[in-house]
Amino acid sequence: MAFLSVPMGMGYAQVAGLPAIYGLYSSFLPILFFGLITTSKNFVFGVDAAPAALVGGALVTLGVQPESAKAMELIPFLTFLVALWLFVFAIVRAGRIVRYISTPVVGGFVTGICSTIILMQIPKLFGGTAGIGELDHLILHILECLPSFHWLSFLLGLGTIGIIRLSEKFFPKFPVQIFVMIGAGIAVYFGKLDALGVKLLGAVPAGLGRLRFVIFDPEYVMELLPISLSIAVVIMTETLLASQGNARKDREKLNPNREILGYAMGNMVSAFLGSCPVNGSVSRSSVARQYRATSQILSVTASVVMLGILMFLTPWIAYLPIPVLTGIIICALLRACEFDLLKKLFRTSRKEGYIFLSAWFGVLLFGTVYGVVIGVVLSFVAVVIQSMDPPREFLGIMPDGVNFENLKKEPHAREIPGVKIYRFAGHLFFGNVDVLEEDLRKTLTESVKCVILDASGITNVDVTGAERLKLLGEEFREENITFYLTGHSAKVNEMLFAYGAGQMVREGMVRRNILSALHAAGYEEMLGDDPGTYKMGRAMAEFRWAFGKDWRTELQNYVAEALESLEEEGISEHEPIHIAKVISWGEPTVFDEEELLDQMEVALLEEEGAMSRTMASEMLDRLRDGVELRRLEQEKRLLNEDPRAFWKLYHERFLYLEKLKRENGGEYRKMAENWEKHLANWKASDPYVENLIRQEWKEF
Repeated sequence: MAFLSVPMGMGYAQVAGLPAIYGLYSSFLPILFFGLITTSKNFVFGVDAAPAALVGGALVTLGVQPESAKAMELIPFLTFLVALWLFVFAIVRAGRIVRYISTPVVGGFVTGICSTIILMQIPKLFGGTAGIGELDHLILHILECLPSFHWLSFLLGLGTIGIIRLSEKFFPKFPVQIFVMIGAGIAVYFGKLDALGVKLLGAVPAGLGRLRFVIFDPEYVMELLPISLSIAVVIMTETLLASQGNARKDREKLNPNREILGYAMGNMVSAFLGSCPVNGSVSRSSVARQYRATSQILSVTASVVMLGILMFLTPWIAYLPIPVLTGIIICALLRACEFDLLKKLFRTSRKEGYIFLSAWFGVLLFGTVYGVVIGVVLSFVAVVIQSMDPPREFLGIMPDGVNFENLKKEPHAREIPGVKIYRFAGHLFFGNVDVLEEDLRKTLTESVKCVILDASGITNVDVTGAERLKLLGEEFREENITFYLTGHSAKVNEMLFAYGAGQMVREGMVRRNILSALHAAGYEEMLGDDPGTYKMGRAMAEFRWAFGKDWRTELQNYVAEALESLEEEGISEHEPIHIAKVISWGEPTVFDEEELLDQMEVALLEEEGAMSRTMASEMLDRLRDGVELRRLEQEKRLLNEDPRAFWKLYHERFLYLEKLKRENGGEYRKMAENWEKHLANWKASDPYVENLIRQEWKEF
């Protein structure tokens, strides 16, 4: 990595307007600081094309001669401002931007950057100079360099590319680049290639340079601030996107804000070395991946090796031919291009393939920042288009009577007579709710008596979507069609309440799943047998899911209404209260009944104690008697059919009494009296079981 940074760092330093040696200075300490901070395992930092080109362009705009004393003063100051902007980005957590950039955008962006740098480097293959700018400028520069085409340089560069590409194919782990560089240096030394017109890197002074104070220049500060901001944005977006793409390939996660902090520290050190802004290097990172780098010891070691190069090997640098080094750089960039991703996208999703191409050519034609903006905008456009035409299908029941599949794709799925089951996936909002209504209306016939909307794929509902669902339910009711919303998360129920459609929940139009909706609609005979009769509270679980955090209040209201209804209808003496009269949610189990009977018992105790309304004493006694009879009846059946469920039921009751004892002593004493009456009834019915219950209670 250090050897590869020699030609790249020196070349890009010259593009920025600095003497070549400063490219080596920025390939020493900045890389070390980045390696110690970054969360990426194999991404490489250093002097790179985009920031260097922007700095070089800024000098032209300001009328400053490259490599002049003024350039040597302004460029470190510009780098310092870039570092300050990056520190600000880290503080405000600007790294979150990467969450909103899709894989096709990342792939197109990286490929665009690589293509741009390759076009910059092509003239150096045949003896020309590196270009700067966008696609039109780069092509024009290549054409301008053609008259001075040098065949020996071109053959050296082309031969280098051929050797490296063949080595990558047959010996991928062999570090052929280093041997090519050494061989090229030997050929220049003994073959005097420079005398034949081949350009060399040239001699550079030995040593580490020196740290210096950044000179604040008030004359240029207002002009440099926006330039430094644009460079900081380029460094952040380009490096984050490329390193994020790298991390995805390795199935790793980055900390974006810590990455930006690493960029800031690297640039701050580069400023005090008197050098230009530094950036993530796609080409060097590609080589790191090729040789299976697995930690940032890579960067630490490269920094130490660069120290050795600066101290002892600068004379050797003078013998390195530019066409050979350019060939090495181009090979690294070709490897980093995401052409395989592009092929995959066009096989699976042409829309995303076009987004890739847009980001790619956006970078080529308009530069880094505009390329990213184009790709991101197109990503959001694609999301909007997709959300307005979401996946949807009509379902049929499978032979097992439990699962439901697409009627068109699954040959064994059959439609339930009188029922339409429709699955809709995605965010339900003003832009696609018409699609849902039209799909349902098209399929309605006189025979349809029940419509079930499988909302398991609906993750969000806006106010328009909630309002239209509510109106749809009301319209179906007028047409004597039962309507259910099923399978969605509890969050959707909260949204229905928030947007004024909570009545759908209270009226039982939302159900936990399709089976629950079919049970509620009276289609039990169409379904498979469910052996889990005594599984933990299916109905109450559905009730809690429907009402969310307000379920306790809703349950109390529900029980109060049920008791009023029982009082109005009247209840005969010694008649058990049947749970079907109390709850219409889901399929109540014994555990559900236990919880409901507790709630009814509490409500009746409150009636007796507060005397808040004029319920006849005789009716109170009958209701309490009905609750007790129903509890005893269910427990006997449960003990006979499933003893384990019976004792689990009692353990749940013990927990409830213990909690009541801690939280409400007065209510606990009243419940304890009822508990004793219940045990007395067991004693009268079966003294042996009553004795076992008391023993369990003591042990508990």
